[in-house]
Amino acid sequence: MDPTGTSLAQSTVHGTIHGIRVRLPSCSCQSVASFIYADSTSTPLEIDASLDARAGTISAAAVILLTISTKFPQFQSTFAGWIGLIQRVLIIPFMVWVFLFRAKAAE
Repeated sequence: MDPTGTSLAQSTVHGTIHGIRVRLPSCSCQSVASFIYADSTSTPLEIDASLDARAGTISAAAVILLTISTKFPQFQSTFAGWIGLIQRVLIIPFMVWVFLFRAKAAE
């Protein structure tokens, strides 16, 4: 992974792959939500559709904020003390979603 503060122009292949992987939680939450909303026969998981949308939206917003705060030099000093919190805002809703979705699917 590229060190914090690496500009987009200086990113390595590994840093780019890591950046893409960070975006996967919000994508998976949103795709499951759209699948549940589109499929009217999936009644056991309908309750989780709004949770999927909320978790995906929170994760997507955190990914955008994390990207802005780490890749653009003019914002790095502003968000320097908040990077850890932003990372947790990204991962905690996703992990809660994973556990709740699995618990609901096991019923």
